[in-house]
Amino acid sequence: MSEDIEIEKLKSALSGKISDPLLDLIISENTPLRIAEICLENGVAKEEDIEKAGYGICLVLLGQLPPTGLPIFLEKGLKINNDIAVKIYRKISEVIFSAVKDDLSKLYNLTQDEKEKTEEMPEELIKPLGKDIYKEPIE
Repeated sequence: MSEDIEIEKLKSALSGKISDPLLDLIISENTPLRIAEICLENGVAKEEDIEKAGYGICLVLLGQLPPTGLPIFLEKGLKINNDIAVKIYRKISEVIFSAVKDDLSKLYNLTQDEKEKTEEMPEELIKPLGKDIYKEPIE
């Protein structure tokens, strides 16, 4: 009963700030289950880490974190390697974000060109950042 009251408070607080499909996805009982499933499939098993991943996903759905920023959020917040963060991001995009793709585009005011760019993983998110230590000899 108190959970229903909390959901109603959340709905009224976010009403008009985000679209109904985004709000429905945030309060859905299936969303945390999907997030946990995706995390577990990728070796993220600590409940605390799964909650952090869920928090990052909610930030995206609330318009606080661009979708392409999620892999970096996961990598740093969960202290996982870049490959796993990218795998989780791709699966989240496929399973969760795809259901509200148009709403996310409106929320982030993406143009058609930007939409196409966000569908592909930016190169800097795929490759780990770091100093290139390989140097060719100069003749």
